[in-house]
Amino acid sequence: MYTIEDLKNGKCVVINDGTIKELLKVFKLAVPNSRKGYNATCRYYWANEGYYWCNGDLNIKKLPEQSVKQFLKQIEYTIIKEGDQFYHSGNKNQIYKISKIQNNSVTVACSNSICNYQLKDCLEFIKKGYWILIKNQNNMEKKIAAYKLIKPEYAKAVKSICNLTKSTDVSIINMQTSIDSLKNADVLHLWFEPICQELEYQVGDYITCLKNGWNNSEHPNYKHKGAFEVNKNRTQKIVKIDLFRNNFVAVGHLGGVARIETCKNAFRKATEEEIEIANSIKIEMFSSNKGNFEIEIIDGKAFYRPDKKWLPKEFIEEIIDWFDDSSESFKYNSNLIYTLKVELLTVGCMQGTRLEDWKNVLKHLN
Repeated sequence: MYTIEDLKNGKCVVINDGTIKELLKVFKLAVPNSRKGYNATCRYYWANEGYYWCNGDLNIKKLPEQSVKQFLKQIEYTIIKEGDQFYHSGNKNQIYKISKIQNNSVTVACSNSICNYQLKDCLEFIKKGYWILIKNQNNMEKKIAAYKLIKPEYAKAVKSICNLTKSTDVSIINMQTSIDSLKNADVLHLWFEPICQELEYQVGDYITCLKNGWNNSEHPNYKHKGAFEVNKNRTQKIVKIDLFRNNFVAVGHLGGVARIETCKNAFRKATEEEIEIANSIKIEMFSSNKGNFEIEIIDGKAFYRPDKKWLPKEFIEEIIDWFDDSSESFKYNSNLIYTLKVELLTVGCMQGTRLEDWKNVLKHLN
C-alpha cells in the first residue's frame, strides 16, 4: 500500500474513483502549498514539484496506481496527536495514552509503565487493528475532574512529592498544585488514573445568565464589575473552564465566573442575537429628561435597540453639526452680537443630549 508521502514525492498516482471532496482531502495532504488548480474530471492524478497534475492517459506517466479510498484510510491512521488514548485489541480495560510526540518518536504511558515507539510503528499498529483509538462520540467536552490513586503503596511518596501532611487522604487528588507536582515528578500517569466528567460547555462558547447570584466571587479571575447578571453583562464568552474547589466554573470574558455545575438552571447557551449584543460596543449617552441610555456599535454601525433602529453615520454627523460654535460659524456675520453655542440638543424623545457623547459614537463608526 502506498502512502501520502509516496504520492507527495511522485512515486505513485491516485485513481479518481471517489468524490471531489475525497480527492481534495488527499491532495491537501500531499501538496498543501499547491498554487495550481485541477480538473476533477480526470481519471488519474499525481504530484509534481508542488503542483496538481492530471491526465486521462496513465501511459504518459508510468507509475503505480492506488485508489483514493485507500489513501483516505491511510489519512485516518496518520492523524494522531498528544493526549489521544487507545487500548489493545482484546483488552478494553487497559487504557494507554500518547503523552508525547517528538520528531518520529512517540511516548506512550499507562498505569505501570512508559514506552517509546517509532511513529511509523504506531501507525502500523493502528492500521492493523492492534491499537484501537478511543474516539469521543459526543460534542461535550470531557474534563479531568480529579485523579484516583491506583498504586496505594505509593501513598507515602505522593504525600512527600506534594508536600502534604501524613494524615492527608491522597486516594483522590484534585488540587492543581498537587497535580502539577506529580506531573513534574513524571508519576501522575503511572500511579493515578483520571476521573473524567462531561461538561455541557466548552471554551469559546457564549453563555447567558438567567438568574442573579450565581457568580463565584471567590475565584481569582472574578471581577465584580464584570459579574454575570440578568440585566448587565448577561452574555459572556467563556475564556476558561476551571475546577475550583471541587466544582466546575466558567470564566467569562468580562470577568464573570459562572457556577455551571452547581446551578445549571442559572445559565444556558446564548442565542445568535445575544452573542451579537455581547460583541457590540455600548456607548452610554446622557439625556436630561430620561436619564442615561445606550447606543450600540455593531460592525461599525450605530444601533438604538429600544426602537430597533440603525442610526446612519450621516445622521450622527448632522446631529454634531447642530452643536457648531457660532463664533466659528458666523465670525464674519455683523448681526452676531453675542456668541451662540448649543450645549444640549433634543434628539427624538431624548432631551438635553451632549456633544461629546455624539462625537464618541461617531469615532466608532466605519
